[in-house]
Amino acid sequence: MATTTRRSTGTATITFGFVSIPAKFYAAVESKSDVSFHLLHGTCSGRVRQQYVCASEACAGAGRPVDRADMVRGYEYEPDKYAVLSTEELKSLGEESTEAIEVVEFVPAGAIDPISIERAQYLAPDKAGHKAFAMLAEAMRRSGCWAIGKYAARGKQSVVALRPDGPGRAMVAYTLRYADEVRETVEYPVALVDEEAVALAVRLVAEKTSPGFDAGKYRDDVRDRTMALIRAKVAGAAVAPVAAPEKRGEVIDLMAALRASLEKKEKAA
Repeated sequence: MATTTRRSTGTATITFGFVSIPAKFYAAVESKSDVSFHLLHGTCSGRVRQQYVCASEACAGAGRPVDRADMVRGYEYEPDKYAVLSTEELKSLGEESTEAIEVVEFVPAGAIDPISIERAQYLAPDKAGHKAFAMLAEAMRRSGCWAIGKYAARGKQSVVALRPDGPGRAMVAYTLRYADEVRETVEYPVALVDEEAVALAVRLVAEKTSPGFDAGKYRDDVRDRTMALIRAKVAGAAVAPVAAPEKRGEVIDLMAALRASLEKKEKAA
């Protein structure tokens, strides 16, 4: 990754024992799935603006716009009952922004359930940190481990997992969700397994198995259709109505569906 041509999104210092490694964060993803729209007035296509109004019927200014300077933050502990916290009180509760990633432990690679991952960033060494960064990354690779650390920035404390990559490549820093943010799995009644059906399913899985995951094989069809429609409207071209996707029939016979899937795959081959 050519960090010299990328703008960093933040700084951090990895503390590992008595070793301190200056590093920088870089964006790892760029969301393109959602097409952004503005809200317009249907009559004249002019932009409409959002306002905050007081919804309390007991207030003399009910229904009128409220200035941001007159707004406070409140936690609703019961319906329509709030504990109001001042800006000073909220600031006093915030974590000290040390911007340090304090490595607390190392865990085996793959020990973290992906459902716990909130977001991913790249983490590359800053000036004077290349040698120590490379040492830590190589030690983690040889040990087959990821680092788990606490990171404090912007008044918040987060748990991060650091995944080493190849030599000369940035680590991946995963911000993790706390345990109480992850819901328990959904359980369902266990059904008796039909061994013949499982055997057919295993064949179908084998025929659809790829040597690796290539994200470039997939496109966001909804976004592509949306952008094509927008370009046509901008160009003033006639727009044909978009046909709704054809619904698949309900699967009634599992064995028949599996055999049909295999036959379709064999014919395509």
